[in-house]
Amino acid sequence: MRDGWQPDCIGTGTLRLFAITKPGLFGMTLSVAALWTCIAMERATLRHAALDARACANALAELRERSTPVSAPAFGTRPFRRQLPKAS
Repeated sequence: MRDGWQPDCIGTGTLRLFAITKPGLFGMTLSVAALWTCIAMERATLRHAALDARACANALAELRERSTPVSAPAFGTRPFRRQLPKAS
């Protein structure tokens, strides 16, 4: 052992610059869990939005197929009659 050196400094042979504490490790774990939760929720939201958009497009196409122009009303339908309120 050299003169003037502390025994703690030359004991292990490795230099430790920093260490992760337990609260720091716990904080990183929570952050990663929150990140993965956000990613999973975003994917589910996008999937649901795509299904809704597809359903709306199908409903719109169905309405376009069923619609009849005003100049050619469908056969077998009763004409629209307006009902006026009775005068008292």
